[in-house]
Amino acid sequence: MVPPGRLYAEIRADDAHSFETRCPAICGVRGAPREPSAVVIADLAERLGVPLAATVNANFLAPEDRSTHAVLSAIRENVPVKALAERGSPYGELAGPRSYYMTPQEVAARLPASVRREAMANTRRIAEQCHLELEFRVPHFPRADLEPGEDACRKLRRVAYEGARRRYGASLSRAVRERLDRELSVIAQLDFCDYFLVVRDIVAFAEREGIPHVGRGSAANSIVSYCLGISAVCPLKFDLYFERFLNEFRTDVPDIDIDFCWRRRDDVINYVYERYGAERVAMVSTHSTLRARSAFRDVGRVMGLPLDEVSALSKRLPHYGASSIEEAMGMFPEMADFPIDREPWRTVVKTALKIDGYVRHLSIHLGGLVIGDRPLTWYTPLEDSAKGIVVTQYEMDSIEEIGLVKIDLLGQRSLSIVAEAARSVEKLRGIRVDLERLPDGDERTAALLKRGRTMGCFQIESPGMRHLLQMQQAQDITDLIQGLSLIRPGPSSSGMKHAFIRRRRGEEPVPWPTPLLKEALGKTYGVMLYQEDILRVAQTVAGFSLAEGDELRKLISKDRS
Repeated sequence: MVPPGRLYAEIRADDAHSFETRCPAICGVRGAPREPSAVVIADLAERLGVPLAATVNANFLAPEDRSTHAVLSAIRENVPVKALAERGSPYGELAGPRSYYMTPQEVAARLPASVRREAMANTRRIAEQCHLELEFRVPHFPRADLEPGEDACRKLRRVAYEGARRRYGASLSRAVRERLDRELSVIAQLDFCDYFLVVRDIVAFAEREGIPHVGRGSAANSIVSYCLGISAVCPLKFDLYFERFLNEFRTDVPDIDIDFCWRRRDDVINYVYERYGAERVAMVSTHSTLRARSAFRDVGRVMGLPLDEVSALSKRLPHYGASSIEEAMGMFPEMADFPIDREPWRTVVKTALKIDGYVRHLSIHLGGLVIGDRPLTWYTPLEDSAKGIVVTQYEMDSIEEIGLVKIDLLGQRSLSIVAEAARSVEKLRGIRVDLERLPDGDERTAALLKRGRTMGCFQIESPGMRHLLQMQQAQDITDLIQGLSLIRPGPSSSGMKHAFIRRRRGEEPVPWPTPLLKEALGKTYGVMLYQEDILRVAQTVAGFSLAEGDELRKLISKDRS
């Protein structure tokens, strides 16, 4: 057995001539006629006393894939395929025809008989010394700073109760205590305490620096999030279910998205890098993949075809996968005379089909950032983006699959506008506005809402939304929440938006197939407006637990036809 860590000379079965041209001084063959690199490497290994190991430079899977590999290489380098094929090209040479994934028998057959047994045996020994186990869906959290003798869950409980007293007063009601205890129990059971403390640490930095922020999404269903300052919504006031955010059935990390003032968002991201270490923090990538139009356009370009013809034809293709090109010819009139039956377009389409879905390039996720408990290279490959920011090569779903924590730190312009307005009021009028304690439903605000006078107001300024506010005769935040849900594609396209308005105005009775539905959907006139309504109906009508109701919600959301 060769000792672990010993150097090997790599004798490759796929490259018969290039080794001595790359390092002639080492081989001692400068100016000599070319000889197979396998012989050169074997001779050099014998001189140095280094054992041989057989390898293959596998650039593609099978021999017939070489042309596809050439096209992808040309797309990557942004040059014609012919430029890559030229020996001595500044863009590099194409991989040789033998650079495919060979079987052991093929590798052995291409090695000199004198070293074949040794090289193959050493390759097998190297493989036997390699052992990799990938853990999936096992969260890897950065650890929170703790006091001596304190664990993460005890600290989370302490900090959450401190925040509860700031939110609700020194004397906490029974409802607040019970909800806090139940949520903290589930968080501890799922071992997510460190995660909540890390997010709270980021939010606490924003508070210290005066950076406006607010949590969005299902995190608002958690009273722990509310007490930690992550969200600004009391789930008790709005009857929000914690199970919609987190429950005992859930194994993936809960998704917490936070909006920050768009001018100061980079300050928050810089804090995360400094606080947890640049080697443990990276932005999440998104993958731009080749589809029908982009694949056709790229293939035609690197094949050296006229760009105006390639562009004109690509615009007639569907926006989805290249596999749909032939199907589209029978569906869309503009595709009827597409030249798929003649060259060179037949080859372009055939090659586009082969590279359909391949990753074209990496981009930076809008706000996704990961923090690891150790250097991220333990879990994911990294690379520098075009902007110089380090990103994970795994995209969002794969990052979550391997257990890394993704936190969305988003920039929101409206937070900046509201904060500046509050500062202007204090400066010009001497009135300090507490944005967390604005009165709900005051007469002047209600009058503006009823008339749809909401231009410049985030999410409620579109013509459709302003018209809906007028139909609703909206007056307060509850009406705004209902309106924002009604305008979404589900209620809007199904006709339930207009049914809601008619029932709200008393122009149509609310049908109740069972009195249990009235209990569940009475506040929304029998219309299922929110995803929480699925949990509510499942619990009230079918007897599900709220956690089981959330599983039903996921199935309905992901697997609907």
